[in-house]
Amino acid sequence: MSNNISIILIFNIIYIIIIYFLIININTFCNNSFKYFLKNKNNINLSNQLDKLERKLLQQFWE
Repeated sequence: MSNNISIILIFNIIYIIIIYFLIININTFCNNSFKYFLKNKNNINLSNQLDKLERKLLQQFWE
């Protein structure tokens, strides 16, 4: 019985990790396309500000 529970837990953890990476990839893809759009509109300054803000948010998240 406990063997079945451990197998279920392992699969749940793998499932959560896969979903987590999918969300991160979708998020980075959207951010990159948004920055590309901004650069095409000659708004490089705003794009750089977004980069700085994104770095700050990531730093806070990982601390």
